[in-house]
Amino acid sequence: MGKMMFLEGIFYGLDSIIYGNLISIAILYVMYLFMIDTKLYYFSIPWLNIGICALITYIVIFIAITNAKRKIKNRNLIDDIKNENI
Repeated sequence: MGKMMFLEGIFYGLDSIIYGNLISIAILYVMYLFMIDTKLYYFSIPWLNIGICALITYIVIFIAITNAKRKIKNRNLIDDIKNENI
């Protein structure tokens, strides 16, 4: 159960990082196109900021997974499913 939750968290984190970075790079490029007339800036991808955000995303996911595993550690999932009202 723990490995499954861990892998699920990794995949959710990876999805959010990939989609978030693609969207943010597109927004950065559109902002650059609006500011190209000023000739003050050149387009560059902030790799350090992307790395920091990816690290923070995985830290938050790790904390959420740890908290969820701690909550369901002492519960019997079979009994919970039997007692569930549909």
